[in-house]
Amino acid sequence: MSIKYRKDIDGLRAIAVMPVVLFHSGVPFFSGGYVGVDIFFVISGYLITGILLKDLSTQQFSIVEFYHRRVKRIFPALFTVLIVTTLLSMWLMFPGEFKKYQSSLLSTLLFYSNYFFMFDIGYFDGPAESKPLLHMWSLAVEEQFYVLFPIYLYLVNKYFKQHVLKITVFIFALSLFYSIYMVSHKPSDAFYSTPARSWELLVGSILAILTMQGKFFKPWIAKICSFLGLLSILFSVFWFSNITSFPGSMALFPVLGSAAIILAGSSAQPNLVKMLLSSPPMVFIGLISYSLYLWHWPLLVFFRKYSFGQETAWEMALLIGLMVVIAYLSWRFIENPFRRGRLYSNTYKFRINIKTVVLILAISCIVYFSSINFKRQLTEEVRRILLASGADNSPIKLDNCDRFFSENEDSVRVCALGDITKDEISFAVLGDSHGDMLKAGIDKAARKYAKKGVYAGSGGCLALIGVHQVRQGFATCETRVNAFLEFLQSKPEIKNVILISRWAIYAEGMRYKNTLGSEVYIKDYLTENLSREENKRVFERSFERTVEQISQLGKHITIVGQVPESEWGARELALAKLVRPSLNLNILKADYEERQRFVSSVFNKYQAEFKFDVIYPHLMMCDDLFCEQFDEGISIYRDNNHIARFYAEKISTMYHSIFN
Repeated sequence: MSIKYRKDIDGLRAIAVMPVVLFHSGVPFFSGGYVGVDIFFVISGYLITGILLKDLSTQQFSIVEFYHRRVKRIFPALFTVLIVTTLLSMWLMFPGEFKKYQSSLLSTLLFYSNYFFMFDIGYFDGPAESKPLLHMWSLAVEEQFYVLFPIYLYLVNKYFKQHVLKITVFIFALSLFYSIYMVSHKPSDAFYSTPARSWELLVGSILAILTMQGKFFKPWIAKICSFLGLLSILFSVFWFSNITSFPGSMALFPVLGSAAIILAGSSAQPNLVKMLLSSPPMVFIGLISYSLYLWHWPLLVFFRKYSFGQETAWEMALLIGLMVVIAYLSWRFIENPFRRGRLYSNTYKFRINIKTVVLILAISCIVYFSSINFKRQLTEEVRRILLASGADNSPIKLDNCDRFFSENEDSVRVCALGDITKDEISFAVLGDSHGDMLKAGIDKAARKYAKKGVYAGSGGCLALIGVHQVRQGFATCETRVNAFLEFLQSKPEIKNVILISRWAIYAEGMRYKNTLGSEVYIKDYLTENLSREENKRVFERSFERTVEQISQLGKHITIVGQVPESEWGARELALAKLVRPSLNLNILKADYEERQRFVSSVFNKYQAEFKFDVIYPHLMMCDDLFCEQFDEGISIYRDNNHIARFYAEKISTMYHSIFN
């Protein structure tokens, strides 16, 4: 049974989808546009629960009919997007990349993509933003929720009808507290997992229960609440950013804001917000919002893939317009025809009709695409470029590892490298992912001079003391570095300490040129606000603190400067050779020097006082004008800032001065 149509809810859908599209498109000021997904969850919970409650009250509830409606609502547009996205992936992806895409395709088809991406990505970064089906995680959360929710509502309504609201509020509270806990302990779980997101859908369910019980705002309260609700959503959209701890308690702003608008709109009396949301432009965007959400992300990913990050503002504006056009066509010719007709007869036996055939063919195509062993023909030039992205050129694995615990139970994982047959450890390396990639060269040089050392590091963790990163997934970086310092104190035989990081990203707070990924803010105990200028002050204080404390332990320090960053990794370089061979792919040495100017000034400022050495890899990688992208036709870079193992080993001679 359907519930009364409300134009303002379609308008609220527009408020949900447009910030998501604009945020993903990189439009300024929409830094919190991702909260649109949370608004969708509230709307979904409200509408679906309302339908189920009406069916239960009229004794027309049918679990089969419920899933029948979900299939008609979700599948047609979804399958269309999956087929088109897969065909584009076959054209623009290389075999290894396409194999990963196939896994994400299967997870989308089976509605577990939220967990697939949770384990596949781990934290937000450039690679995450290049996955064309990443946005399907929210659809998976909804469908997992609706596997159990109709059954729950049926049982509670049957046996505890007078307590439906209380029980639902209790489950809502459990999910909310779980989300708040997980956002500070396992941010990826809090973001992607269904238990941590269910409370947002349950807010909509609670609204539907209140509405069924005849509980509405008084007209004057409705006006105030709708205004405050809209203000809360806009605050989230324009004030939140990638450094906001989310979802957790911060998600209450868009969620409760949406709830206030929905409940206020239930009143028969009009209010300004309801009139705004019911306007034709808002309703139009709301009607196509599902298709727009499905289409916008793959279009963005492939456009950026083809433009190699060099898109202009005008091109992006045209792309957003194209998204709206495609979404309208999808809504008009795919969503609506399937949703309005039945896929089978009233006896629930399939009829052979065009819609059933189309759905079966679509499912067959997607299953086929997710299982084929795709091999595209590559030229020798392209094949050599891609060697850098292979498993043989990933960072070396260190097996001889132990975990060191500090006095306050902080810990750091230390792994032996170099000549591990030696008893005495003479050097230690602390690094982030750049340390991870360069340790192959250090290992080679140490073995040449029969020196044993240890490596301690973690991706994304700056190798400086007393720095806290304000982004999700890096809460333990500071404690690991502190534990490393205590490890050095416990090992007087260690004479040399090597520090490696992607220094510029922490000092500048932003990524190189057009590369994807979040901004990086750092702070220490003196930080009052977050800004790029404050990043520099924190970086300098932390650097001085680090070299001072390690020097006081009687250790000699070697700083390894940052390798030049590129806009392109091996796959992008190979793709450029195929589809845009005229594209200028050079790395200008002047760009590198400008990017490193502040970091180099900090190194120079404290070098004489603390007597540390600095090794600059770019001296082996750059001539007077350009820095190398290729070595004998093979890409030096695995991605846009990490070099391949073979090249890390090739430039290992720069470490000889440490061990000689």
